[in-house]
Amino acid sequence: MATPDDLNETARLVEAHDRRVVTGGGKAGPGSGGYTFAQRAVSRLVHDLALTLAPQSIRVNAGHPGNTDTGMLQNEAMYQLFRPDLEHPGHDDAQAAFGHTHTMPVQTLDPGDISEAVLFLASDAARYITGAQLRVDAGALLPTRTSGAPA
Repeated sequence: MATPDDLNETARLVEAHDRRVVTGGGKAGPGSGGYTFAQRAVSRLVHDLALTLAPQSIRVNAGHPGNTDTGMLQNEAMYQLFRPDLEHPGHDDAQAAFGHTHTMPVQTLDPGDISEAVLFLASDAARYITGAQLRVDAGALLPTRTSGAPA
């Protein structure tokens, strides 16, 4: 895991060699690089904390939601991101596009479904679950992940 010193050294090397680092934009849109980095950092943090705290019976887990029907998804910037083919896409224009990322036939997830999953992880029913990365994403990441089972 990268430490602040590692990041400072990387920044020093980039500056010393007059290189430029640009992130964001691309296919997924502005800010996507930072968002993806943050998701991966949370996953790594959960893993490392779970490993460190398990001997003290402290559980650490994460819930990773798919396209959830909240203000983070339902806004003009996201409508434009998901429907770049339209000059001024609106709510109705974007809904089907939101669902294209899911493998299950659902356009957006209800926030209550995400809450139920998180409540399960926090409950006594999950008392021996730690280090879990629970994807509540209607199968959105299935095409990009392996099962982890031996071949």
